[in-house]
Amino acid sequence: LDVGRKTRTWNRAQRRAVRARHGNSCCVRGCDRRITEIHHVTFWEDNGKTCIENALPACSRHHHMVHDLGWAIAWDHRTGVVTFTGPQGQVLYSEADPFLVTPPAFAA
Repeated sequence: LDVGRKTRTWNRAQRRAVRARHGNSCCVRGCDRRITEIHHVTFWEDNGKTCIENALPACSRHHHMVHDLGWAIAWDHRTGVVTFTGPQGQVLYSEADPFLVTPPAFAA
């Protein structure tokens, strides 16, 4: 599930794992859209890897907000908290979900 810098494109197994980890919905708090795209948390262009630790499912609307409108999205795999920050400082946090937290044995 970690192809590193070999390719920018998410494979089927990665997409399934990331979506399942987030309940098959957009990762942004309050959004229940189930059709999602997989987003590189650290952009590919900024040396981000194509691995599930660097991946979040985002609906088309929220993915567009990140890439075109200046929003930022982050995920702490140790706590399961997703942070969605707007260009003017507005912040949305998700509550930590125990099912989204990476077990300590796998935490980086």
